[in-house]
Amino acid sequence: MKEIIAFDFLGERLHFSDQVVYTELRYRNFRKGYILKITPKCVFIGSEPNTDPRMGAKQFHNQVIKLK
Repeated sequence: MKEIIAFDFLGERLHFSDQVVYTELRYRNFRKGYILKITPKCVFIGSEPNTDPRMGAKQFHNQVIKLK
């Protein structure tokens, strides 16, 4: 299986279980979460590192910022 390479808004490479900041859909609030799954176009984000990706938020790669 080919590894998917994704970069955040600031150009940092994203990996599974990285902590990121993103905006809630239809709101102006920021949220923190963990990357649960990476696809060619988006990342799935959850509030805990080991949750089901279908239960979290979905954002394009450039709509998240990786926390260090």
